[in-house]
Amino acid sequence: MKKILSLLPLFLLLFSACSSDSSDNDNSSKISTLKATINGVEKNFNTVSAIRDSDDYYDEVYHVTASINNNPNEMITFKFYPENLGATYYFQSSFMYIKNTNNYSSTGSTLNLVLIDTKNKTYKGNFSGKVVGVNGTNGSVTITNGSFEIFY
Repeated sequence: MKKILSLLPLFLLLFSACSSDSSDNDNSSKISTLKATINGVEKNFNTVSAIRDSDDYYDEVYHVTASINNNPNEMITFKFYPENLGATYYFQSSFMYIKNTNNYSSTGSTLNLVLIDTKNKTYKGNFSGKVVGVNGTNGSVTITNGSFEIFY
């Protein structure tokens, strides 16, 4: 009995060390979010997916799609490269804002993104700028205070 009681603290220490290590990197229960102020109206995009891929220049690129309550009538799509941590990335044609049948793109615009964190299986970034109408959509949309937190 004394042997069991003397080994109990060792087993408890070992068990607690293992359980805390595994929970630090478990983001399965966390919900990715994207927020932005679009033409002065704050929006919270709560349905966010990020698909990992590669392209001709980078081994790792994420394609992000965000909507509000999974409604396809208002969406933001873009891609980012984790290798660009801390640098300002000027979207060339990868950012789209879709509102009903209107499509706005970063092509020829001034939209930019700064990836600010890639720790603990989480990507965080900020974005802002102007997107312009494409595919028959006229005008432009100004996006400010854009931010995202994506768990993978």
